Amino acid sequence: MKTFDIYRHPVLGYQIVKRGFCWPAFFFGIIWLLVKRLWLAAGLIVGFLILVGIGSELIGLDDNAIDHLFNLLGLGVAVTLGSQGNSLRSKNLQSKSYTLVRSVQAQNPSAALAKVDDKNDTLSV
Repeated sequence: MKTFDIYRHPVLGYQIVKRGFCWPAFFFGIIWLLVKRLWLAAGLIVGFLILVGIGSELIGLDDNAIDHLFNLLGLGVAVTLGSQGNSLRSKNLQSKSYTLVRSVQAQNPSAALAKVDDKNDTLSV
């Protein structure tokens, strides 16, 4: 069983966020951030990578060193997004007037949402 946090917005409805490591964020990185509308995080990462690329050219690193540098940075970004992606998403939802309704144990997001009663945001039996 996985633990899911269920967030509710008065107009936009429910969003479900799994706790723990986020494999889609690990594998898809910037694309995942854009799909989840985490614009600031995506912009900061892209901007940082651009600055590193410009800086590495200015200090005269050879192409092989630049390749190694970006491989290490890419791995670091992937691990960071994988480990922090779901918490970034939770914080983003809370900043957009979503409130945490419940945390539930379920096999998948649909089963987690099925455990919440729409009328009073309580767990159904």
